[in-house]
Amino acid sequence: MKKIILFPFIAIFCVSCSAPKSFFTADIRSRVENSSTPVSKLQFYIDQDVELRREVTADEAKVTTDGKVVFENDKYINVILLKKLTPGVCTGEYPNKLDISFEQGDGKNLSFGLYNNTSSGNIYRIYADGWVNEHGRIRYDGKLYNIQPYSSHAKLMISKKEADRFEVTKRVMKGRKVS
Repeated sequence: MKKIILFPFIAIFCVSCSAPKSFFTADIRSRVENSSTPVSKLQFYIDQDVELRREVTADEAKVTTDGKVVFENDKYINVILLKKLTPGVCTGEYPNKLDISFEQGDGKNLSFGLYNNTSSGNIYRIYADGWVNEHGRIRYDGKLYNIQPYSSHAKLMISKKEADRFEVTKRVMKGRKVS
């Protein structure tokens, strides 16, 4: 009986410990930049799992250490998985795009940009060099990978606390009358 009572308490405690996240939008970026805070000082997160895949030769499959290699349909496939809520840092800033790195190393970053023709509005979403049937084509760690379709709508997030820090406060002047 004690286990049943204890379990809900632990679950509520764990949920309350995790900081809520907010999507990183063009509006938040503008407020951050207007406050003279570098975007590179923000802690970013990914909102869902992202899977990168590329076909490799049998020789590459034996020596690869980045990600895992699976044998699928008579081919060796190198798979790199980025798990939901993995923390990342900004390594490059462009007008409508950011490069975010989730692990150490040159060329180990993913791009996130604004898409004007999507329902995600002004939220920074995973960006690829090109899209074919919802498979994004990107260069990661010097190699070409495909972003899997279920990962094609991954978005950038920051902690809600950070987003709120850049809220604009407004007030209306009451005016003065001649005495």
